[in-house]
Amino acid sequence: LKTAALENPKFSGQIILTDQTTAKEITKQLQFNQANYIDTVVKYENATRYVWQLEEISLPNQQENISFKENGVYLITGGFGGLGTLFAEEILQQTKNATIILTGRSALTSAKETKLKKLTENGGNVVYRQVHLSDETQTKTVIAEVLKEFHQLNGILHTAGMTSDNFILKKTTEEFTKVLQPKVLGTYNLNLAIQGIDVDFIALFSSGVAALGNPGQGDYA
Repeated sequence: LKTAALENPKFSGQIILTDQTTAKEITKQLQFNQANYIDTVVKYENATRYVWQLEEISLPNQQENISFKENGVYLITGGFGGLGTLFAEEILQQTKNATIILTGRSALTSAKETKLKKLTENGGNVVYRQVHLSDETQTKTVIAEVLKEFHQLNGILHTAGMTSDNFILKKTTEEFTKVLQPKVLGTYNLNLAIQGIDVDFIALFSSGVAALGNPGQGDYA
């Protein structure tokens, strides 16, 4: 709804959560909120009206490191993207003997080989596996191969994602599906693939677009 409002200034949308059940009370709430359409998410609870807002928070100067295991094995989807590379570098900085498996949809190109070589310059064990996460069989196969080769899997960082910008009115089903596949179907297939495996974590990554909307990215939001 926020993306649609950014794409078309004549459109506004609200989500209203309410504990009222009578038509009279709900009508009053709708009429009040129609006049206060700036409030995009509203919640009524015990006769009190709450409005969703962003709040600035202060972080401590000293940040604790994420704890990656010294001999851990970590799989990073979308491994050559910005987030994937960032976390690969972080794991390599914090450990000496960890193994990182980067995955992606496409075959290993010369540019990716250069990135891979740079990551392993300081002795890190980093490998690449091609996989389409939207394919359940491929996803299960790559997880099984990781377990067979490295005997464990300690964590998954699911950074894979893609955009296909177009206004909602013009966006095709194909574009919409392409954007949702890595995040939605990819997460589902990864979850299926790790059933019965004792992983420490699976980390999913969102975007500010999910909270604020962005023209052309209704599907990504």
